[in-house]
Amino acid sequence: MAILFGGSKLKNPDRLSKEALAAIRAEAASLPGCDKKTAAQVVRYVVDDEDAGVLQVVSQPKQRGNLPLILFSPSHSHHDKKARARRIALITHCSDAPPGVWMRMGHVFKAVNGSSTPSGDNPPEWLPNLISQMCGFLRFLSDHERNSVPELPIALFERILKAAELPPDLLVHGLIVEDDARNWKWYSAQYDMQRLGGWSDHLAKHQPTVRGILSEGKAGQRVHAIANLKKVDYEFEPIFDVLVAIATGPAKSARAAAAEILQGYDVSAHTLVEQVLREGSAAERNEAAQLAWRLDGEGARRLLESHAEGESSDRVKQTIARLLSAPVVTEAPADGPVVELPPLEVETGVVELPEEARAGLSAYLRSEYERAYKDYEQALERWNAATKRPRWYTKPSAPAEMSDKAIAKIVAFVEGRQEKPPKRLELRWHDRQPLGDWLAPPAVKLIHVVRLANAFGNLNTNHQGDLSWHDQHDLEAYRERSGRSFGLRELDAAVATLKNSRPGFLAAAYLGNNNRYIRFCDWEPEAIWPAFADCLNELRPYLASSPPRTGDYQDYDYWWSEKRRNAFRVLASFPNVPPEFVPQLWDLALGESKTVRPLAQTALASLSDKAEKIVVALADGKQAVRASAADWLGQLGDPTAIEPLKKAYAKEKQDLVKGAMLTALEALGADISEYFDRKKLLAEAIKGLAKPRPKGLAWFKIEALPAVHWADNGKSVPPEILEWWAVQSVRLKTATPGPLLRRYLALCRRDEAAELAKRVLQVWIAQDTRSLSMEEASSRARQESQQLWAQYGNRDGWFKDHYQKEENLYQERLRHYTTECLGSASGEKGLLAITAAAGDADCAKICEQYLRKWYGHRVSQCKSLLETLAWIDDPLAIQVLLSIANRFRTKSLRKEAETHVAAIAEREGWTLDQLADRTLPDGGFERELDESGEPLGHEAVMELDYGPRKFHVRLGEALQPVIVRDDGKEVKSLPAPAKNDDEEMAKAAKKQFSKAKKTVKEVVKRQTERLYEALCTQRAWRGDEWRRYLADHPIAGPLCGRVVWAAFEPSSDSDEHPAPLGCFRPLEDGTLTDEQDAEFQLSDGAVVRLAHACNTDAATAETWDRHLKDYDVTPLFRQFGRSVYQLPEELIKQTELTDFEGHCLTTFQLRGKATKAGFARGQAEDGGCFMEYRKRFPSLELEAVLGFTGSMLPEEDVAAALTALYFVKTKNDGREQHSWRQDKVLLGKVPPVLLSECRYDVEQIASAGTGYDPEWRTKSYFG
Repeated sequence: MAILFGGSKLKNPDRLSKEALAAIRAEAASLPGCDKKTAAQVVRYVVDDEDAGVLQVVSQPKQRGNLPLILFSPSHSHHDKKARARRIALITHCSDAPPGVWMRMGHVFKAVNGSSTPSGDNPPEWLPNLISQMCGFLRFLSDHERNSVPELPIALFERILKAAELPPDLLVHGLIVEDDARNWKWYSAQYDMQRLGGWSDHLAKHQPTVRGILSEGKAGQRVHAIANLKKVDYEFEPIFDVLVAIATGPAKSARAAAAEILQGYDVSAHTLVEQVLREGSAAERNEAAQLAWRLDGEGARRLLESHAEGESSDRVKQTIARLLSAPVVTEAPADGPVVELPPLEVETGVVELPEEARAGLSAYLRSEYERAYKDYEQALERWNAATKRPRWYTKPSAPAEMSDKAIAKIVAFVEGRQEKPPKRLELRWHDRQPLGDWLAPPAVKLIHVVRLANAFGNLNTNHQGDLSWHDQHDLEAYRERSGRSFGLRELDAAVATLKNSRPGFLAAAYLGNNNRYIRFCDWEPEAIWPAFADCLNELRPYLASSPPRTGDYQDYDYWWSEKRRNAFRVLASFPNVPPEFVPQLWDLALGESKTVRPLAQTALASLSDKAEKIVVALADGKQAVRASAADWLGQLGDPTAIEPLKKAYAKEKQDLVKGAMLTALEALGADISEYFDRKKLLAEAIKGLAKPRPKGLAWFKIEALPAVHWADNGKSVPPEILEWWAVQSVRLKTATPGPLLRRYLALCRRDEAAELAKRVLQVWIAQDTRSLSMEEASSRARQESQQLWAQYGNRDGWFKDHYQKEENLYQERLRHYTTECLGSASGEKGLLAITAAAGDADCAKICEQYLRKWYGHRVSQCKSLLETLAWIDDPLAIQVLLSIANRFRTKSLRKEAETHVAAIAEREGWTLDQLADRTLPDGGFERELDESGEPLGHEAVMELDYGPRKFHVRLGEALQPVIVRDDGKEVKSLPAPAKNDDEEMAKAAKKQFSKAKKTVKEVVKRQTERLYEALCTQRAWRGDEWRRYLADHPIAGPLCGRVVWAAFEPSSDSDEHPAPLGCFRPLEDGTLTDEQDAEFQLSDGAVVRLAHACNTDAATAETWDRHLKDYDVTPLFRQFGRSVYQLPEELIKQTELTDFEGHCLTTFQLRGKATKAGFARGQAEDGGCFMEYRKRFPSLELEAVLGFTGSMLPEEDVAAALTALYFVKTKNDGREQHSWRQDKVLLGKVPPVLLSECRYDVEQIASAGTGYDPEWRTKSYFG
C-alpha cells in the first residue's frame, strides 16, 4: 500500500504499519539539520530502500551545524523527553519489521555520526551504531516510561545478522571481547547491548565461542569477558572447567575474577579443583590449594591435609600449612553466638503524625518557602541585570506556592496515606535549616523521618539499585533525640518500604557512601553490623584481593577501594566474625597486599589464640608473608611468640624480614641485646657491601659523612658500618628505624650521631630538590617565553591580558625553572631512618622547613619526613608534628601528622593535649636544685661551660636570653674563648646557646598559639598538672604570667557549670595573685581554665583589665576589654551567623586578614574555585568556617563578599569537607568563648573592606 509522505508516495514493500511509519518519520524529522525534503528522503531510504544518496547528505558537517555528532548519547539528549518517546515508539512499533529496515536505520545512524559509507567495513560500523542508538537511552527512562517500553529482543539482531550475512556469533564477540571494546565503534555498543533481552539463550547457542574467548584470551581479556558475562546473568556452570583453569592459572587478576564467579555458585567445583590439585603443575597445585580454601573454607581442610601428605613441592606444602593454620571457628563459638538479633520493631504502613508535629511541619514549610522565594527574587534580579548570559545560564523560576493543599499532600505521604511522594520540593534544600525540635520521638516515628527525607528529595532510590541521602542532619538530630535507639538495620527496614527499594538497600549504600567526601550513617559499630548480619553477601565481593577492573570506564567502580575498606570495618565490628569469612580473611591477613593485610587483621581481632597459628607463616616461602606474620605477632603482644620469632630470626636471610622480626621481638618485650655484636656487624657490613648497591643510591657518597665514635671506648665506627647502615636502610624502604639501628646509634657519641643524622638529612634533601642552575634556568625560560610570546602574544585573549608583556612571561617561566626539581630521592627515603634514629632539634627544624616549602609539590617526601619526625627523640620534633597536625594547609599532610601524633600519645598513655604539654622543650634551662632535689627559687638558668670559667643564662622579661658572668655582670654575647679556656668546650657552649635561643623563640610562638586555642575551646587542666607542666616550665611559665587564669571547683564530667573559685595570675616568684593583689591558693584538684569575659562577670573582667595595665603586663592576647558576643535566643537553633553577610572586600584583603586570624584556605571545588576559609579546633573536633562568594586558583585580587560563619564537625578519618556538604553544628552547641572569638575574627576581617553593600551579589566576582 502506498502512503503519501513529503509530497510523494512510499512503496512500503514490507507493509509496515501506520504506527511504524509514523515512528520512522518522527525519527527522520528529528535528525540534526534535516529539512523536510531531507527527512522525506531518509524515510524513503529506510522504508523503500531507495535514495541511498541521502546518507551523504546527512553525514556532511554543514548539515549537522553545531549540534552533537552523535544523535543520541549520554552527554546529549537523554534529558529530552521527546527524544526518549521517539525511541520508545520505534521499539514498540518496529520490533517486528524486517531486518532490512533495521539495517538501513543503522546506516542512517552511522551517517549522522560522520560516515556515509553504506557497507564494506568488517565488522560493519552500522551495527554498533544501531545497537547504541536503540539501547543506550534505556538507562535514562523514568519509571513510567520503563513500564511502557517492550523489551528489545536479541532475536531481532540475530535476524539482522543473518540477513546481513554476518557471523552469527558476532554479538558474542561484541559483548565480551575487549579488543572490540577498545575500538570506538564497539565501545559504547558493548555497554548498551547488555540491555537486550534473551542473552541466556543466545549465549547458550554459542557456548563454544564463549569457551574459546575465555580459554585463549590474555588476562585482561578474560577479566573483561567474565565481567560482561556476569552483567547479562550468564549461566557459568557449563564452563566451570574453563573457570577452574583460569582460577588456577598464572594471571592474578584473572584468577580473582574466576574465583569470584565460582564462589557465587552453590554447585560445587570440588571435583575439578581436586583434579588440578592432583594433576597440575606445582604452580597450578599451589593456586588450586588456595582456590579450594576460598571456595569451601573449613570444608576443604580434609582435602588439603590429605594432599599435603604426598605433596612434593615445598611451596605448595608451605601454602597448605599457612591455610590450615587458620583458627577453626564453629557456628556457635564458646565465647558467645556469632549473631543474635532481636526481632525488628519498626512501624510502617499508615502512621499518623501528632498534631504538634503537623503544625511544626506546616510552619517549617511556609518558612522555607519564604526563604526560597527571597532567593528567587535575588536570582531574578541578577538575571535581569546580566548583560551577557552564557548558554548554561537559565532564567530562574519561582518556587511553587506552599498552599494548604500542597502541605496536605506532603503530610499524607509522610503518614503513609499516599503511595507516591508529592512533586519534589524546590525550597532551597541546598542549605535549608533543620526541621526543628518537633521532629522527636515518641510521637514522631522513624518512618516519618524517612518519608520526609524522600519527599524533600534528600533521600532518593532508583530502579538501578542506587540510593543517595544528600542531607542527613534531620536524621542525625532525630537519632540523638531518641537516645540512639535505632541503628542501620531499623533504618533499612523503614527505607525498604519506599518505591524502588528493598531490604538490604541501606547496607549496600553504607559501603559506597562513606568515603573521603561524605559520611552516611557513620554510627557506632553496634548500630551498623546487625544490618549486615542478614545480608552478608553484600560484603563478600570486597574480600577479593584486587578490584574488578574492565576496559569499560562506564562500569569502573570508582569507590571500590572505599567500599572494601568499609566492608572490612563492618566485619571488624561484629561481636564474633562470621565463620564463613574466617578462611579468606586469614589468607588476606597473611597475604602480600600492604593495603588489605591490616584491614583483614583488624577484622579477625575478635578471634582468640591467634599467635600459635600465625607462627606457622614465619616459615612461608614468600618474604612478604613472613614479614607480615612477624608484624602481626608484634601487634598482638602475645609473649608466647617470642621463642618462635627468635628461632625464625636465626634462619632468616632477608633484611626486610629480619627487621620485622626484631621489631616484633622488641614490641613483645624480648631482650634483643643478644643480637648486638659489633664484630658481627662489621663482618655483615663487609659482606653486604660486596653486593651491588641499590640502583638509586649512586649519588650517596660515604665520604661526605662525619666521623662517628663509639661512646664507651672512643673508637671510630668503621666507615663500612656507616655505609652499610645507609644501604640497608634504603633496602628496607621506610623512614621508620629498626630496633638494631636505633640501639647501635644510641651506643655512639650523642653529638656525633646527631651530626650524622643531620648530614644524611641534608644530603637527602639536596638530592631530592636538585634544580637547574640560574644560567640554565634563565636560558630555558628566555627561549620558552620568546616562543610562546611569538605564538600567542599578538592575539587578543586571556594569554595577552594575563601576561601583558613578554618580560612578565619570562619571569613566570624563570620562577618555574628555578623551583622545579630535576629528580626525586623518594626511592631512597630509607636513609631517613638514620635521621629518625639519631636526629635532634636541628633535624626537626630542617624537616619543618622542607615541609613548609615543598608541601604542595613533594607530598610523598613530606610524608616520609613526618614519619621521621615521629621517631626523633627530641621534644621539638613532637612540637613540629603537633603544629602540622593542628593547622597545616595541606590536608593529607595534616592527617598524616595527626596519625603520628595519635600513635605517640597512645604509646605514652596521654591525651593529645597532655602530649603537647609534656613535650615542651626547655632549651636547656633548668631550676637549681638543693641537696634533696627540691628546686631553689623559681628562676630557671642554663649553664655554659668554658672549662676554667662558666657563664649563666637566664630569661629576661621579654624572654630574651641574658648572659651573666661568674661575677654577676651581664654581657651582650658570649665572648671568644680566652687563652686558658677549653676551645672545644667553648665551641660546644656557643652551639648550645645558639640552639637555646632558637628553641625559646619556637616555644614562645607555638605556646602562644596553643594557649589562645585553649582560651577558645576552654580546655581544662587539673591544678597540679597545670603547675607542673606549664607554670613551672622554664619557658612556658613566664608566658603563663601574661594571661589570666580561672579556677573552678573539681566536678564530674556531667557538670557543665562547675562553681568558680576565682581568677589568678602567676608571678615571677612562682606565687599566684588575684585581681586584688592577694595571694591565690590553688589546690591540686582544682579545674584551671583561661579566663575570658564569657566566664567571668563584668566587674571582675574590668578589674583584671586594669590590673594588667597597672603592672605593665603585655598580654599574649586579649581576654577582656572588648565586647562579648551573646548569641540571641532566635539563633540558638540556627547553624549560621550572617551578621557580616554582604560586607565587601577584595580576595587578597580577605586572604591576608583571614590568615592572620588563623584561618586556612578551604578545599578547592570543581573548576579550581574555593569559597571558604577554615580554622581548626582539633580538641573539640570542630572547625570554624568563614564563607565568602569565592575565588579561583591561582588567585587574583578580585571583588568578594563575606557570606556566613558556621561550625562543622570534623573527624580524623581522612574525609574531605566541601562547601556543598557540611556537618554544620547548631550555634547553641558551640562553646560561647569559641563563638565570641570567631565572630570577633570575622568582624576584624570585615573591617578591612568597604563595609556592607546591598548589591554585593552582583558586584562580587563570583556573586
